[in-house]
Amino acid sequence: MHDRPGIWLRIFTILTSLAIIAAAPVKPPIPISYATTRITGPLTKNGLVDYVAAFNQHFGKGVTPENNAAVPLLILFRPGSFRGWQSKLFKGKMVTTSIPGWGAMRRKALGITAHDLTGPRFIDFQTFRKHADPAAVSQAAGDTGHLSPAPRYIPGKLYIHPWSAHNHPWVTAWLQVNEGALDIAQAAFYRPRFFNPLLRNLRSEPMANAIGSAWGIFGEIQTASEYLVVRAMLELHRNDIESCENDLLSANHAGILLSQEHMLMSSMTACAAASFPAQADEALANSGKLSTRQDLAYLHKLQMLGTMAPISNVLDTTERWWILSAFQSAAVTNNLAILPIPIVKNRSAVTNHFFFAP
Repeated sequence: MHDRPGIWLRIFTILTSLAIIAAAPVKPPIPISYATTRITGPLTKNGLVDYVAAFNQHFGKGVTPENNAAVPLLILFRPGSFRGWQSKLFKGKMVTTSIPGWGAMRRKALGITAHDLTGPRFIDFQTFRKHADPAAVSQAAGDTGHLSPAPRYIPGKLYIHPWSAHNHPWVTAWLQVNEGALDIAQAAFYRPRFFNPLLRNLRSEPMANAIGSAWGIFGEIQTASEYLVVRAMLELHRNDIESCENDLLSANHAGILLSQEHMLMSSMTACAAASFPAQADEALANSGKLSTRQDLAYLHKLQMLGTMAPISNVLDTTERWWILSAFQSAAVTNNLAILPIPIVKNRSAVTNHFFFAP
């Protein structure tokens, strides 16, 4: 009975010691240095390199909601642009599920407020054709005659050749519905920066998961660029050269902006996004509607847009980091399934070769 205070004191001492041990940083399974992890910070509380935080810090320098093209473009493609997806192994198969609360995380990271979500947004052509009033379509095209059935998709030739509202009333009406959104997209593509920060559902997730969740916006930006090209070709037919040039210059800059995201997927999408504006530029040059002086002036404007970021920069930073992040996670969790190569059998052999090889 008299020894009970001593027992409680010993118990308190043990629990305190355990708490101190649990709070102490865990020695990383690999040395942190340029030769092994490439970068030495920032670090997680367990002493591991936080590659996601490094990406956001390095490529997000100087980015604000006012100069970041990603902000208005994500808003234009809501709500899908604010959904996050993750792949998990379930009963031996990889399944894709949505991440709860992802939209709120994305909006917070970009500085987007609830008021920002009240403006225009894009209506895709498939949705428009299903719900549009044929009478309104005819009126938009200025055609009171027989209305042809709506095409399933926007005809490909409308991206690279001048076209008339009379021949394509459904596309004309669709452009009118999206006029406000297109004007916002045009202004957004003229912004100097593009940065869509990496997010992750769990602190311990490797960088590859965060990169995968950011891919959706790339295709949407290419789509917005293509929408502007379609409108530019209608403006060219109407001899509205100034509007046509403004839309094409904006669409051309979309690819340059995408290359700033410094991911392999964004770089590939940037090349694809540049294809339609390039063909439309050729259509403008060959239209016979510009004088030699106007041709040269437009060429100068194109040159002033700049060039895409070299893909070598992507390979040397983001692609290298996400592979290192995967190996780091594998070394910590002893889970070889997260490695970017499927042939590795022995964890120690992988880490010893990858992190300690001369």
